[in-house]
This record gives sequence, structure tokens and C-alpha cells, in this order.
Amino acid sequence: MFLEINEIGEGSLSFDRTLTLQSVREGNPDLLEAPQVRLQGTVTPGLKRGAPAEGAALEGRLEGALQLRCCRCLEPFEQSCATTFRLTLRAEAPPVEDSEHRLDRTESGFFEIEGNKLDLAAVATEQVYLNLPQKPLCEPSCGGLCPTCGINRNRLECACREETLDPRLQALQQIRDKMGGPQS
Repeated sequence: MFLEINEIGEGSLSFDRTLTLQSVREGNPDLLEAPQVRLQGTVTPGLKRGAPAEGAALEGRLEGALQLRCCRCLEPFEQSCATTFRLTLRAEAPPVEDSEHRLDRTESGFFEIEGNKLDLAAVATEQVYLNLPQKPLCEPSCGGLCPTCGINRNRLECACREETLDPRLQALQQIRDKMGGPQS
């Protein structure tokens, strides 16, 4: 879904689209389904009307639900994704005059466009990636899977012994015992 920046005219251009982001699903194994998100926003022209090289502004909101897999118990769960953002649309990143400072495009408020067309799917994809958790958890207190028997500790308790001491660390345990440290 593209928006033509040159069609903004005197005022601003508003949009409200529902998008299915298949590319996000393909690039992330924690996502169980391609997210369907609602992207709303307003594009206002930059200093020169319809000239994105001068910086058109995009203010938007993204909402949707992500179907994720918990990294501890491997169970599916749903997490909401809602964010507001501001971007400056430019045909290319601005030049950096100081050789000691470099513009990091991932942390800047710039979004590059090609041929005066704004790809709404690319904007939505970027915002979903920025809001994905690094380690998706169904709950902060998730017990995960037992490393011995594989049972989901959120549902059942197992009789497996917690952790056995690695024989290679036996000498360190003896030193700890002599010093009066906590028992493992």
C-alpha cells in the first residue's frame, strides 16, 4: 500500500489502513501468525510542498495483536502492540557535516522513501519490529519447561530433582563449604 507524497497539496493527507504483514512473520520465528495491524496517520508537507527531500512529516499510530510463542514454556499467547510515532520522510538520509559523528539510521527519526511514494507496509513493519519483545513471555512468572522431563511447570508440578551439581564444580563447592557460604 503506497501513498503518493506529491498528492498532499496544501494541507495534509490522512490515512487509516488495515495491513497484514507477512514479511514480519517470515523474519521472526517467535511470531505464530502474520500480524494484522491498523495503521493510522497524517502526512504533512515539508518546507517545499510535495518535496520529501525537504522532509515531509508523518505522525501515526499502530495497533494490533501479535500471536507469539513464549520463550520459556513454548505455549502460544497474544500480546497487544500499540504505539504512536513521528517520522520525517526523506528521499535520502541527511548528510552529516561532522566526521566524528555519524547518523545512525535505525535510531533517527528519518524514514527513507523512494520516488515520492510512502510504503505504508514498510512503516508498519518497522514499528512492529521496534515493539517486538526480545524474549516473549506469556507471563513474567512463567515457570517454563522442566529441563529433565519437559513438563510445562505452569500446568503441572514434576518430581524431578532441581539441579545437580556439575562434577567439574565439586572443588568450588568444597571451598564454599569451608568458607561458610550458602549451600546450593
